[in-house]
Amino acid sequence: MIINSTRIGIIEVQEQELVHFPSGVVGLTDWQNAVVVPVPDLPLLNWLQFAHDPSAAFLLLDVQALYPDYRLEFAREQAQLGQDAKVYTIVKVPNGDFTQATTNLMAPIVIEPPASFSDKRQETSDPRRLAQQVILHDFNYPLRHPLFVEEAAC
Repeated sequence: MIINSTRIGIIEVQEQELVHFPSGVVGLTDWQNAVVVPVPDLPLLNWLQFAHDPSAAFLLLDVQALYPDYRLEFAREQAQLGQDAKVYTIVKVPNGDFTQATTNLMAPIVIEPPASFSDKRQETSDPRRLAQQVILHDFNYPLRHPLFVEEAAC
């Protein structure tokens, strides 16, 4: 499959590289198949490019690397994707100004890792990894947590 992304260019994707959101993402039920593409030179960031629309993409942050106290186990449990699933948050960059970037800690994206998905799905004909966006209501995680905080002058 070829995806001509408006954000990252042409991507050639094999079906087993797709991640599948059975119910779509929150508020976007038809956004079901995507591919995770690393951002060059920024190891904590990835694009989640959806297959149905070249402009349908989210910038993802590996939440564990930046926020070690984040309650990963609750996100994984709610998604029912296992303890090895990766947990990401969606990053918003207003007007392309990365100094104003925020991340949604309340509604992370949980994606099944490649190793567990191959073991779990051998008996099915669907090669895609499962993914789900969950909402962590029981925690005080903000929808828009700033990635950069201005330090006060000494």
